[in-house]
Amino acid sequence: MPDVDAVLAGRWKHMFASPDLVRQAANDFGYHVSAYTADGSGNSRYQMAGVQQVLPDAALPTHVTTDFAAGGHDKGRVDCIEFSFSVVRGESKPRTKKERAALQIPRRAVQGFLARFELGPSDIIKRALQDFTSATDRSTGGSIVIRSDNPGSTRKNLHVLIEPSP
Repeated sequence: MPDVDAVLAGRWKHMFASPDLVRQAANDFGYHVSAYTADGSGNSRYQMAGVQQVLPDAALPTHVTTDFAAGGHDKGRVDCIEFSFSVVRGESKPRTKKERAALQIPRRAVQGFLARFELGPSDIIKRALQDFTSATDRSTGGSIVIRSDNPGSTRKNLHVLIEPSP
């Protein structure tokens, strides 16, 4: 029987050692991520960035603005994966299926991205993505930190940071 921690650690390691697969996984969610290239600062830093998108539709009272980025100090390795979500809620409860689905976008994006590497967020992380709250989960091989700030009753901002465990 395989050691579960060793298997998960290997999956995390594979994800961070595969910039092209990280880019492909983010592109599966519509981020249109640029190639992983030197950032031009001369400090041996590499980066890739997505194109900000508004889902499902900026005209709806409830919608999400989201973006993606990743970076590292080596062309063959990603050290940090970042998702950002700004969730705008209308004054009333979401009335349409599209508005209700918009509230699921942060959880679905992060969970779907990790699933491309046969990984998944813990229940703590799933709940934080669903409730738009802060949380931290460190496991063998990787960690996920969610920072939440709520600048108003109708806007919630989530910043999701995925990094290798030390």
